[in-house]
Amino acid sequence: HGQAVAKGMLAAARLGRELGVTEEGVSEALREACERAGLDTDWRSGLLGALPFISRDKKSDGRGIDLVLLREIGQPVRRMTGVDKICGLLERAAPE
Repeated sequence: HGQAVAKGMLAAARLGRELGVTEEGVSEALREACERAGLDTDWRSGLLGALPFISRDKKSDGRGIDLVLLREIGQPVRRMTGVDKICGLLERAAPE
């Protein structure tokens, strides 16, 4: 379960950067914390196969998914984002 949470946090941080919400350095800080905890930081592995299912997420309301992103560590921001946009951004995002 911790691996899934770590990958989700890292993917959300990358998505936040792509959307212009998350400040520079947040992704790196999260990645370093996950590495120190011995967690896999390759957020892309397994995630891309799950993309077709995100429209079924409990935070989805038909318009998109109500994402919780970080502006900075400890500063969450909610952003309604279309599923197609999420999938496109994550598919194009290169690993950091």
